[in-house]
Amino acid sequence: MPQTKNMEIVKDDNLQHKDPEINRILSDPEISEILKYNRSHRNQIIDAARILKGEDDAIPAARKVIDGIVSNQIKIFFSYKLKEKQAAQKVIEELRTYSAKKIEICYADEFKAGTCWTDSIEKGIQEAHWFILLLPDPAVDWDWCLYESGIFRAKMMSKDRLVCLHHPDIDPPSQLNRFQAVEASEDAVKRFVKELFISKNAIPGMLPINPNADIDKITDTIVEAISPPIEREHFDQFIMIKVDNPDKLIEPVQLNAAKIVLGSRNVPDIFGMQKLPATWGELIEDVTENISNPRWLNELCLTINKAAREKKFDPVMSTFRGYGGKVYRPMLLAVDRTASGRSMAFHITLIEDIGTVNLDHIPAGLRTLAVALRLGYRFRWEVLEHFKNIELTEDNIKALKITLERIESEAMTTDVMDRNILSAQFNRKENAEKIIGMFEFWGGLRNESGTGSLDIALKNNDSKAIRKHLSELAPLNQEFLVMGSKRFSEFMAEFQ
Repeated sequence: MPQTKNMEIVKDDNLQHKDPEINRILSDPEISEILKYNRSHRNQIIDAARILKGEDDAIPAARKVIDGIVSNQIKIFFSYKLKEKQAAQKVIEELRTYSAKKIEICYADEFKAGTCWTDSIEKGIQEAHWFILLLPDPAVDWDWCLYESGIFRAKMMSKDRLVCLHHPDIDPPSQLNRFQAVEASEDAVKRFVKELFISKNAIPGMLPINPNADIDKITDTIVEAISPPIEREHFDQFIMIKVDNPDKLIEPVQLNAAKIVLGSRNVPDIFGMQKLPATWGELIEDVTENISNPRWLNELCLTINKAAREKKFDPVMSTFRGYGGKVYRPMLLAVDRTASGRSMAFHITLIEDIGTVNLDHIPAGLRTLAVALRLGYRFRWEVLEHFKNIELTEDNIKALKITLERIESEAMTTDVMDRNILSAQFNRKENAEKIIGMFEFWGGLRNESGTGSLDIALKNNDSKAIRKHLSELAPLNQEFLVMGSKRFSEFMAEFQ
């Protein structure tokens, strides 16, 4: 048993007490030895004996309590799940801050590397006067917490304390019915904090740890730290699929066998179903049955492939028409990976696209020309006109590059990037040849390998060269818009 630094032996050898049960405790050889050498703690020790008298384990319990009285420390073992580590550390830090080192808190995260965890945990639990459990979310496995609390209950002595901190929406399991349940509400936590810091006998015979502790501050910190059980409510339409070998995806048909792990309740409606099927192929069957090669599936397939290989990817630009007639754009929102980095599941959000025009029923040639004109107008106003009269600073060049990429991404989802298809929409040979020439000129400026003259100018932030290329493109864009608008008008006349 520990002794105080003051080794003065009590002069009064009459250690007898009029209460025979208290006297029996004080007469224990170990306890009486401590009494001899610790005059300043004598009254506290007698108080501890008074509180413990009548208990079956009064003497061993008193020895344990006296250890805390003499060392002026309450020993606490704090149990929590790894998921609750951050909350546990906030609570522990707050208790330590206001304890003036009168609380010794043991918890697993502070065990040194190489320590035999099981032995250290069992030792810390057996020595503890208080066992505090931060009860995790019900979705988390409680087995470890129950294991640690089981060790404490097996070894606990009279007046040892079992405390369960929990969010008000979580009911402690029946296995913890011997715990003092403290829900993370202001009133309940404040009572708990007062018992620990301000009241006498936090362990029998112990004087108040810190009568001046800021109870409100400690309470607020603990209540805030103990997070509520989380139930996510989705306002979007999402689907989560498990894909085998996603890094090897090439064709959309390979996605058909992907298992559906989860989906929001309104996803089946989008695909004309009453409930989610087992696989992705079954889900999309009806919305793709009349389309031989849906662009949105090709883009989604490429996106998943790149994400699986931890490559950057562009958002899906193409859309599909759902069962009810609404148009949706799939967006890869997240991917679940294992600790080794292997992709496990892909979270896809289905965003309703109210700005997409339904071109499915427009004749193919007219549709191609309509899209080409739209992109031509975008290029005119988002690039040529917007950047014509502003200084091409580094930031503006970056913005220009992003704008070009956005327009090009949309173009890649259509057939207007095929020079043969687009040129075929012009019935005059000279106009068709002009379209081919425009494609060739653009290819000298921008290409997939990034070796075009405009590519290089953008990469080098060469404002002079960029300005030159934009000025060259302006008349070509103007010519295409005039020529394309005229041809579009001719197309319309054919359908009268």
